[in-house]
Amino acid sequence: MTELDQLAERMRVHVARLCSVGPDRFPGTAGNRAAVAYVTEELRSAGCSVELLPFPLAGWRRGPASIVVGGQCFAAAPSPFSLPVAAEGVLAPVATARELRLVEDRHPIVLLLHGEIAACQLVPRS
Repeated sequence: MTELDQLAERMRVHVARLCSVGPDRFPGTAGNRAAVAYVTEELRSAGCSVELLPFPLAGWRRGPASIVVGGQCFAAAPSPFSLPVAAEGVLAPVATARELRLVEDRHPIVLLLHGEIAACQLVPRS
């Protein structure tokens, strides 16, 4: 086994361990605490100095979420980092980045991301 193969196997073990700590690793959860403990122990066993700094964070609890369009109610699955919102606007279904650029100047809108654009995380620019 080459050195690169050994490194790849060690990384595979670490990723598998981090993925096994619980159903999620959102800040403040048991899974997050287990992941931090694992990484801390691994770093310390490698001779690194580790200092854990506390920081305040907003708690998040999964709760019901829905979207009402034309009197019809649809279940929704918000991100744990989403703030609560009650809003009204023109529904703008968007499947691509090109379609998103076309609706940027219309306000107020409620974006319904689906298809290609919803396949990965988006990072807001402004």
